[in-house]
Parts: sequence; structure tokens; C-alpha cells
Amino acid sequence: MGRTPLAAVAGLEVNYGYCSISVGEIHRLPYNIKARPELDNPDHILLCNIPEFMESDRERGLAQEIAGRLARISKVETCDHYPPIEKDDLPPPLP
Repeated sequence: MGRTPLAAVAGLEVNYGYCSISVGEIHRLPYNIKARPELDNPDHILLCNIPEFMESDRERGLAQEIAGRLARISKVETCDHYPPIEKDDLPPPLP
């Protein structure tokens, strides 16, 4: 996650656009999730208190539930590669 669209896609080899979500909406979810800036890179945002996906079936289920809630409250800003690139350089479509 990032404070800006460019920060959100930084470090990704391929992206298919970006979404936006407010910190307030994240903090209002009933999971005690906190959005915090990374100490060495304040434009990169970390989600704290997310269950470990591989720990147990219960935690995996909770992690999937949280991911679904985050997806539902986020707003798609673009489904195009960001930053925009030439059409010939687009990544292949998802299978």
C-alpha cells in the first residue's frame, strides 16, 4: 500500500492499476487492523495485526475474510497499468 499511486505500485514488476482506501475505513473494520507508515519509507503503508495466512485454518479464513472486506471498501481508480506505459509494453493479460 502507498500514500500515492506511484508509491502503491513501487517495487512491483507488473501491476494492473490501483485502488484507493481511507485509513479511517481500515481502522473502523472490526479486526483491530492498523495502517502505519513504514519507518524507512513513509510513503509505503503497512497493515498491522493481519493474521498469518499459513498459521492455521482459522487464521487463514480470517485473513481471507479481512482481504474480502478490504476489497469491498476500496475504490478502483484504474485497471490500467500505472504509471501509463505504451500499449506495446503492457504486461500479458491475467489467465
